[in-house]
Amino acid sequence: MTCLSSKIFDILLSMRVGNQKIGGLLGISLIFVVAFYFIYHTVQGEPGILALNRVTKELHQAQEELGALTVEKETLEHKLNLIGNRIDKRLLEVQVRAILGYVHSDEFVVLDPF
Repeated sequence: MTCLSSKIFDILLSMRVGNQKIGGLLGISLIFVVAFYFIYHTVQGEPGILALNRVTKELHQAQEELGALTVEKETLEHKLNLIGNRIDKRLLEVQVRAILGYVHSDEFVVLDPF
């Protein structure tokens, strides 16, 4: 099978159009097609340059969001420290559950559809 394909390839290389061999045109065309394939996938592919730019933008957005949430967390911790021991921890937990809707991981939530 490989012998037949190599014979066909040899015939294509030896063919002539005018004074020029087809093999030279075929070789150059093949090189351009392979080069285009790799360049295209370097830019457009999943691990390509455009994907890298998109992931970098997402990383910067996530870092900005992390910074904002960290500031919010520190602000809430500061407010909680100002309250100190003046408030009952159980009362605080009840308020957090009622206002923010927090639940423990071992509890079930039953939603009323009405």
